[in-house]
Amino acid sequence: MNPDPAPPSPAPAALRERHAELRSRQPHLRARDAARALGVSECELVAAQPEVARLDERWREMFAAFPTLGEAMALTRNEAVVSEVIGTYSAPEFMGERGPGQVAGEPIDLRMFLNHWAFGLAVREPFRGATRRSLQFFDARGDAVHKVFLRDDARTEAFEALVAAHLHPLGAADIACARGPAPVDPTAAGVDRDALREAWSKLPDAHAFFGLLRTFGLEREEALRRVGAPWAEPVDRASLRAVLEAARDARERIMVFVGNDGMLQIFSGEVRRVVVVDGWTNVLDPSFNLHAQDALITRAWRVRKPSGAGVVTSLELYDASGRNVALVFGKRGAREDDPPGWRAIIDALPTAP
Repeated sequence: MNPDPAPPSPAPAALRERHAELRSRQPHLRARDAARALGVSECELVAAQPEVARLDERWREMFAAFPTLGEAMALTRNEAVVSEVIGTYSAPEFMGERGPGQVAGEPIDLRMFLNHWAFGLAVREPFRGATRRSLQFFDARGDAVHKVFLRDDARTEAFEALVAAHLHPLGAADIACARGPAPVDPTAAGVDRDALREAWSKLPDAHAFFGLLRTFGLEREEALRRVGAPWAEPVDRASLRAVLEAARDARERIMVFVGNDGMLQIFSGEVRRVVVVDGWTNVLDPSFNLHAQDALITRAWRVRKPSGAGVVTSLELYDASGRNVALVFGKRGAREDDPPGWRAIIDALPTAP
């Protein structure tokens, strides 16, 4: 189903005024939630701000320039979970002319699916008595897929050079985002469960899982439901908090995957400060912040996949629509089994009814 055509957006000045009034009442409201309250997309809300420039769609060339920005905060989110990682971007790598790409390394580790990117904005905004500069990218519906926040004031010239090289011939006010809910892929019918379990048991590694989904025509969570134990077992929806706290206490290195259709962001390392406040489970560490809105995580699964070295076990989290919002693994080397400490943490989660 094609998205509905976008109605005219509010005039930028009027939208800024409504946004300012909303922020006066709710100063800590995130841009995504403020946009929803105002009846526009996040992209349209950001584009209405005074110091914003629209960028062209040469996403690959832009990524190649990100290392010149020095230390930055990489932000990727979906409806339920936000991941913020501080570090320096490495040079990107891409598969073919139209394939996905990656920024491989730590702390910033990304998988990019640029066919879902539609709009880019360069933003200059007042923040704590100074000017904060960022590059913000959105899909056709105006939902953010990735943001880059400059942290090194000495790299301001590099930021401005990147923006000047990628200015769009149209202004930010000309952006029109699609309307209507994001499409949900249909569930395949008539899948042979025995054949699925047999194929799952013979996966050569965890990466082959995506090929298995294509072979059987299944979405991720539906595959978990159908394959069943011991490969996939439902656990308590609050398991993220339990896993983060256990990993913190054991000083266990983990990997946290947070993504949307256009970007997957991966954090690897220890978590130190886990804080639960106002319905959010947070990691608040110097170079990694995670924010998960507990009410929007409706289902959780313990998932086991064969690999060349043994079994890889993860915690998978889903929202009410069946979209995956986060994955947590134990940090391991290439072709290694689960670390014993991680296995103890994940196996301790009680199975849900």
